[in-house]
Amino acid sequence: MEATLLLISILVVLIEAMIESAKLFVTEFSWELVASFVLGFGGSILFGIDLFDMLGVEIAFNGLLSTFLGSFILGLLLVRYSGTANALLDFLKGLKPIQ
Repeated sequence: MEATLLLISILVVLIEAMIESAKLFVTEFSWELVASFVLGFGGSILFGIDLFDMLGVEIAFNGLLSTFLGSFILGLLLVRYSGTANALLDFLKGLKPIQ
């Protein structure tokens, strides 16, 4: 029961992130977004990272299509959260030590 609730929570966060990533491509199209998606998708394919496999989710179709879909969604998530990580790093660089 707890594992099912955790899985549903993870899927809800993933769906929200995918929708927001798709909005980024539609509203604020830039080649930086395309490049970061290509790098995220390419990296996940190159290293064999499948999002569904990592989460332990079994989907209706298996095989190569499942791997590509998991890598595609992972690429979208990397685009979505790379901006957040970049903003956090910029914020941390701007902090001054307490004297």
